[in-house]
Amino acid sequence: MKKLIKKFCENDTETMLYWTSIVVVLVTGLIYGVHVWFVNYTGRYELLECKLKAYVGIDCPGCGGTRALANLFRGKVFTAIYYNAFAVYGAIVYGLFFLTQTLQRITKGKMAGIKFRMIYLWIAIVILVVQYILKLIIPSYVI
Repeated sequence: MKKLIKKFCENDTETMLYWTSIVVVLVTGLIYGVHVWFVNYTGRYELLECKLKAYVGIDCPGCGGTRALANLFRGKVFTAIYYNAFAVYGAIVYGLFFLTQTLQRITKGKMAGIKFRMIYLWIAIVILVVQYILKLIIPSYVI
């Protein structure tokens, strides 16, 4: 196991992000699927509610993320951005990164993949903060 971790850490940033993102997406999808199955099996739909909104009464920064991604996959981009712009930005950037990195691996470097840049992270943080402030101060912004 130590050799595997050492080999993994010797790779470039894009390779580490590529394989880490695959694992994270698969594990998150599995956990989400089991959670939804459990909720449907037991009928305890309150488990799907946002806990911050349920206990404190305000939306969390992630509220609307699932609805945003569902609308994005249906092609309703503006509706998706309304629900959660951060989730839409993250899905698009991740999708482009994953697609181009996969193509780079398939073509053995003939086609260049997107490289990680800190500006992508800073843009995500700005979108997250602006979106959250708008959710809190605009009374008609109902998610």
